[in-house]
Amino acid sequence: MLKKVCFSLILMILLLPLAFSQSQLSYATLEGIITHRDKLPIEGAKVLIASFNPCYSGAVVDDISRKGVIVITSVNANQTNRFGWAGEWRNAPLGGTSDNRTDRNGDGFISMTEAYEWVAVKSQAYNPIVITSAQINGKAISSCAVNLAKDNFLLYLTDDQGRAVPNAWVQWIAFVPSPTQEVIGGVLIASHGQHISFPRLSSTPVIVTNAQKDGKALISGAQNNAPDGFDLCILDDSGRTVSGAWVLWMVVVPNSKNGFKGEVRMRSNGQNIQFTPSFSKGPVYVLSAKPGVMAGAVDNRQDGFTLSLIKHDGTRADNIM
Repeated sequence: MLKKVCFSLILMILLLPLAFSQSQLSYATLEGIITHRDKLPIEGAKVLIASFNPCYSGAVVDDISRKGVIVITSVNANQTNRFGWAGEWRNAPLGGTSDNRTDRNGDGFISMTEAYEWVAVKSQAYNPIVITSAQINGKAISSCAVNLAKDNFLLYLTDDQGRAVPNAWVQWIAFVPSPTQEVIGGVLIASHGQHISFPRLSSTPVIVTNAQKDGKALISGAQNNAPDGFDLCILDDSGRTVSGAWVLWMVVVPNSKNGFKGEVRMRSNGQNIQFTPSFSKGPVYVLSAKPGVMAGAVDNRQDGFTLSLIKHDGTRADNIM
């Protein structure tokens, strides 16, 4: 049975799937308590998006979701709105603010993805995803960020013998996923061989992963990359497959809009990686390899780096994707 939840509900009746301009948008604001899905006014609507802003609003999702109805809530069923976006959602479908518009790609329409991306970063509960790479004395080691927050994280470093590393050269990227920029990612508990799915991108992406379990960074990488998913490889320092690890992943289609460069190609330890055009400022390089090889960048340059590929037994790896 649906929990009774007090809310301000914005109902948007769309003429185009998942995108609208102000001239094409009809909406109504309802105040009070909805206790049954049949009371939602959807007659004549092709698509109805119900956006809930108040405390505990996630409780309505299962009860009113159905074909033609999309439900977006600021918090889950057990959270008060101090963890959510506290009213900002109402501005998102109406265009944002004068100095921060919701219509990211400038096509005159606001998709639900654009609206969500605009408001999600305003949530107190929203933290970036952090991807790391590390090396010591030119030799790649395993690394992983933990306890992610808006302005910090903890770092685990593990060598090929499973020992914690007190000092190493570390490179890291903290990012907020943006499907419109073709940069997405996630954090989850996963196991070796598990398939990770994501919204389909324009082409096969570059994928970088990190993993850790019980405070020890693991060797991880993506296999069978596709525009909508990949298979996960997770090994420990003995080369054994790992289940139930915390995994952070980043998927990107490098292009001029998002500013990323990258590739998926067979490479060997010690190889010089070079590209054009070069970055205008000193870049950060985060890498992963497959199957079960630690990867790190050494001697960063604006137009490339030297590649370190190390197997779980500490020996060099060659001809690795």
